Amino acid sequence: MKHVVIDARIRKASSGRPVERLLDNIEALDHENEYTILLSAGDSWRPKADNFKVKTVKYKQFSLNPLEQISFAWLLYKLKPDVVFFSMTQFPLLYFGKIVVFTHDLSMFEWAHRGKSNKLVHAVKMLGYRLLFWAGHRKANKIIVPTKFVEKDLIKYQPFTKGKVVQIYEAVDEPKQFEARKPKIHAKKFIFFVGNAFPHKNLYQLIDAFTLVKDKYPELSLILAGKEDYYYKKVKQYVAEKDIKNIEITGFVTDGELHWLYQNTEFFVYPSLSEGFGIPPLEAMANNCAVATSHISCIPEVCENAVEYFNPNNHESIARTIVKLVESPRTRTELIAKGQKQIKKYSWHKMSKEIIYTIQQLL
Repeated sequence: MKHVVIDARIRKASSGRPVERLLDNIEALDHENEYTILLSAGDSWRPKADNFKVKTVKYKQFSLNPLEQISFAWLLYKLKPDVVFFSMTQFPLLYFGKIVVFTHDLSMFEWAHRGKSNKLVHAVKMLGYRLLFWAGHRKANKIIVPTKFVEKDLIKYQPFTKGKVVQIYEAVDEPKQFEARKPKIHAKKFIFFVGNAFPHKNLYQLIDAFTLVKDKYPELSLILAGKEDYYYKKVKQYVAEKDIKNIEITGFVTDGELHWLYQNTEFFVYPSLSEGFGIPPLEAMANNCAVATSHISCIPEVCENAVEYFNPNNHESIARTIVKLVESPRTRTELIAKGQKQIKKYSWHKMSKEIIYTIQQLL
C-alpha cells in the first residue's frame, strides 16, 4: 500500500470544481492505496472509505511567507507520502518528493487581477507567483492540464515542461433541480452572462456590442450576473457613465435564480479572452441554452460546433452574432440540440480516473 497526499485546499474556491469532483469520485477508484486529503479550515468534506483520511491545514493557497513555506514542507515530510497531488501550482519550495501538479491555465500572466492593490504590492505578488509557478513545474514529475490549448501554451512558455505534461479534460455538472426563482430584474426578453468581471472576461466589449443592437431591439436586455466586487463596480460605473439602457447587473444570484435565468434567456453569451477549459458555456448547454462565445483560447477545442462563435476583440462581431441568434429561433434550437450532444463527451468520472492513473504511474 502506497500513501498519496492530495492538496485540496482550493476545493471551495471558484476555480476548485475539478478537485471537488475528483474527491466525489476518488473513493470508488482506488481501494488499494492510502490517501490523506488536505483541506482548508471550515471545509466539511469527509471521506467514507477506510483508506481515506482528512487533515485540516491553515496554510494560504498562495504564500511566500518563509514560516508558512517551511511549516508546510515539514508537514508534508512528516506525512511521508509516496506522491503528492497539488491541485494548484503554488506549493512549498522546500518540498522535493514526487509531485503531480494541476495547472489550469496561464491567464494570470497576461490578465493579472490587481484590483485595488497598490502597484508595487501587486508587482511583488506577481514576482512571487511567477517564482512558484516556475519552481513548481521544475520540480513536478507530472503536470496535468485541462486542454490541448493549455498544453501548447505551457510548453511554449516553459519549454522544459515538454514530456511532463498530461492533458486531461474536465467536465460539466448535470443540471440540479432547483426551484426556479426570478431574480430582481425588470427584463422580459434578455440575453445573459454569468461569472466574475475580471478583465479577461471581456465584459466591456460585450456592453459595447449591446449598445449597437439595443435600438434595433428595444425590448431586449443584457443581464450580467455575478458577485459584486471591485470589477463589477467598475462595470456598473461604465454603464452609468455611458447611460446605457436595458443593461441590468444583478450581483450574486442564488442557484434558483440562476436556474430561472437559464430557463428564460434567449441565449447565453460568453465573451471571455482566456480560459483553461471553459465550464460556463458547457454549463449553459447542460441547461438547454444556446451559446454565443469567443472563437479564441481553448473554447473552440472544448465546444467544437455546438456554439455560435464571434471575435471577442471586436464588438461589431459580437453584435452581429447577437442579431443572428435573436432573429433565428431555428438556429438557437439547433445549437441547443448540438449542445446536448457535446456535453456527453466530458465526464468527471473519466477525468478522475485519468488523474488517479497519472498519480499511480509514479507509485
